[in-house]
Amino acid sequence: MKRLFPLIVVCLAITAIIGVGVTSATNNVVNDSNLYVDNISTQAEMPPFQPWMPFVILFTFTLMIVLPFIPGLTEVWKPKDRYPLPIDMDYSRDPRYLGKSARKIFKRGLKGKTNDPGTHTITFSTDEVVEISNKRKVADDTVITNVLYINEELESEPGVHFENDIYSLGEVVIGEDNLVRTIAGDSNITLGKGSTVVRWIDSEKDIFVESGCDLGHSTSAVGSIKLTNDVHFRRLFGLPVSTGSSKPASIQSSVPVVYPDDIENIADIATYKPSDTEIKSGHTTSKSIIADHDVTTGDKCTFGGSIKCHGDLEIGDNCTVSGNLFAEGCITIGKNCKIRGSVFSQCGVTISEGSQIGVPDEYVSVIGKQAIVLKENINIYGYLLTEGQGVVQC
Repeated sequence: MKRLFPLIVVCLAITAIIGVGVTSATNNVVNDSNLYVDNISTQAEMPPFQPWMPFVILFTFTLMIVLPFIPGLTEVWKPKDRYPLPIDMDYSRDPRYLGKSARKIFKRGLKGKTNDPGTHTITFSTDEVVEISNKRKVADDTVITNVLYINEELESEPGVHFENDIYSLGEVVIGEDNLVRTIAGDSNITLGKGSTVVRWIDSEKDIFVESGCDLGHSTSAVGSIKLTNDVHFRRLFGLPVSTGSSKPASIQSSVPVVYPDDIENIADIATYKPSDTEIKSGHTTSKSIIADHDVTTGDKCTFGGSIKCHGDLEIGDNCTVSGNLFAEGCITIGKNCKIRGSVFSQCGVTISEGSQIGVPDEYVSVIGKQAIVLKENINIYGYLLTEGQGVVQC
């Protein structure tokens, strides 16, 4: 308010000056009018003129004009919002959040009872019947309606339906054509042929998925996720997610590095293509490529930067990309390609045989909004996500 005091004084001074003038003029008008009023006997009585009324009207008018500017002037004189909100640039969503949360709920709810085999009623978010076992082998075509807590191994034969959650400290082997709601495993998890996950599975080690399985909404592992033919998925996280037995390879660019001190404008680090672009085989560049339309590359190309286009993007066989791939259309990655960065498409992503996305010590993302298709012998280090359907075609 101290800073606003001069502004208020100025408003009052202006009001006073104008008010004096208006009052003087008004008095003259009133005096002249009285000459006529005195001669008209039928004239109704008028309320007496108050000299302070013009001051009130003008002050109110001036205040209404100045009032909207007060918040902005206050921010200029005493800034509070000049600095951006604090954002943790290293933050990322934990891909294993569901599995970790389930373990905490089990351990809290079963505290002191995990070594007491049998059936217990435990309160989680609601009351649940929990079956605690050291080892468990479920016969074929059995329907399990209770929550399972397994201290050692869990094995099921074909056709079993697990209609509730499972937490196993040991290895989990799910038979063929099983139905599973959720699994949190502290060891390896194996899904038999044709099994279906309703919600999610998470492993502290590795996950092995046989052909024809549906992995539900989410599958995550500390170790690797190995997929076979005709596996369907929506969200995966593994190190790596693989569809074969190919070994990881390092991804090193042979093109010269462009250092920040050498950059004067965008042309020093990127090449702009205003139309459909076809890049010949063997092409090598340290710059990124930005295109308004489709981009198609030949075989054995090396790109030191990223490729971004507003159309479809097709990468030839045996190419190396040190940066990221972004496309408004579909992305097709050829055979035996090595992409160090992330892959994002507003349409779909197809990764051909023998290709690798990311490296073991750097997590990346493969996001195809409508679909992801994985061929044989692929390694992807990090996340896969689609709002549509992901499928393995080996």
